[in-house]
Amino acid sequence: MEKSVILHTLLSLSFPVMDEHPPSPPPSTDCYGSLGCFPVGGVWAGRERPVSVAPMPHHLITPTFCFHTPTRPHCHILDPQDFFSIYNSSLDPSAPLLLLTHGYLESGELEWVQRMVQSLLRWSEDVGTGVGAGVGPGVGAGMGVVIVDWWKGAQPPYTQAVANSRLVGASTGYLIHVLAEYYSVALSSVHLVGHSLGAHVMGYAGKYVKAVRGEKVGRITGLDPAGPYFTNTAPEVRLDPSDADFVDVIHTDIPTELWQLGKMGHPGAIGHMDFYPNGGSDQAGCLGSVVLHIDNERTVAEGILTYIGCNHQRSHDYFTESILSKCRFVGAACPSWEEYKHGVCWGCQHTLCATMGFHARPLHIHTPSTPRDNKQDTSSGSHIPNTINNFSSMDMSAAAQNISGMENRKDSGRQSSVEPEESSVKVFLGTSPQAPFCGEQYRVSVVTALTPASLRSGGDLARFTVTLQGHRGQYTIPAPQRPTFVEAGGRMSWLGFTPSLGHLHALQVEYEKDHGFLHALIFRFNPPTLYVDYFDIEELSTGLLTRFHLCGKQMEAGRSYTLVPKTQCLPLE
Repeated sequence: MEKSVILHTLLSLSFPVMDEHPPSPPPSTDCYGSLGCFPVGGVWAGRERPVSVAPMPHHLITPTFCFHTPTRPHCHILDPQDFFSIYNSSLDPSAPLLLLTHGYLESGELEWVQRMVQSLLRWSEDVGTGVGAGVGPGVGAGMGVVIVDWWKGAQPPYTQAVANSRLVGASTGYLIHVLAEYYSVALSSVHLVGHSLGAHVMGYAGKYVKAVRGEKVGRITGLDPAGPYFTNTAPEVRLDPSDADFVDVIHTDIPTELWQLGKMGHPGAIGHMDFYPNGGSDQAGCLGSVVLHIDNERTVAEGILTYIGCNHQRSHDYFTESILSKCRFVGAACPSWEEYKHGVCWGCQHTLCATMGFHARPLHIHTPSTPRDNKQDTSSGSHIPNTINNFSSMDMSAAAQNISGMENRKDSGRQSSVEPEESSVKVFLGTSPQAPFCGEQYRVSVVTALTPASLRSGGDLARFTVTLQGHRGQYTIPAPQRPTFVEAGGRMSWLGFTPSLGHLHALQVEYEKDHGFLHALIFRFNPPTLYVDYFDIEELSTGLLTRFHLCGKQMEAGRSYTLVPKTQCLPLE
């Protein structure tokens, strides 16, 4: 993991920093008044954290809290030490409150941050008139959005930014405490959103609120939480399910192999629900050349940054799109991406499906030992609302001591557990390669016949490319990378992701011919043939199934077939 930190630092040196004057060295003390103490030993050091330093002084980081509402969209600075700054704002204690922050080498003025804020304010306006999707009139109206900008503390070196994130998180938690204590803001209505290193900032904010007030904020969303210096660490070091009543995480740039040192995301399941779009590592549309990314951006520097961080940035792209989109990023709970791609986990019966992004809700399921196949079910997943526990407030000084004691565990000789203390549900889904990223997920299944001819053949290798033709267009779902042997009466499935095509009126099937050496291994020296009963095309979001019959006819590799859904098979004589 140390090499990943070096990569972060090298990237930062390729572009100018925003502060002409380097910050002063951190003080020898690690206590910051009501914000608590920040030790550098114990769980804060070790193999995964070879360099552990204290945060910079608060006045050098100076996080700002820029407040926006639909009626007052321009920035109004909230200062938890200046009550007039809060009284003079348009804060509505009865409305939802969302706090948003950035990550390493970023600031609150970046385009993606501003775009997310505008989408949130637009959503709040829409629901105020009852036109917001998925909510009743007035629910979410008057939402307040706070940008937590800590750009001075997010500068290189990465190890110092990691340390600074702890103080920024405590500062954010203190603001939330002030709003709850003196302005009657309900913690259950507070939603914290952070990208990369900012995801752990919001985790620290949640920890602070829990320690000070004895209750949790309603929700924290981690947008591809940073991995370097946080992987294989204790829960108090990183974002954790215990930090809020509901913690959801979107993973888009996780390492799947030890040699993938350039991956920036945290690979572990660290929320109540962990979403893995496109498997969580390589996002659709991020594999293009650097020239293509430069062409799509305003400057060469932005194009290079987008090329390097495309996967990492997709987490906030997906979240922002989900706010206003009528399309829902629907996924299914599944043990792994490979199983999901092969259609093993499918259907929305018994809350097996979940929505990623702004409209995510807790999903409570009992995962069976064998994944279910709910292809005939057309019901949508039901969501169980949060249960909010209320506790009495604690004294601020005692709370600060509580935080210090919690963080100062000298248990460095024991391996920290990487598993969350609370159960996590892994949800997988696919996206489109370009915006709009949300689309339909189709499962393609081929079922072979049980006719005498099929039984005599004994089955064969199958690898199909299919093109779906609907009234909104057509889309080709590529064949699986490897052929699968399908016996008589067998079934083979794979997935494709595309914008919704509407009602399907035709299916073009290309039986791939080249199976190479694998075909010879099963002593088949002629082109593969299968006797196919039908093809099924299923939509995940609606449960709609369209069947294309072949009625046990023989399919030969190297040939193309066009099928229509209304074909009926005559009974066998």
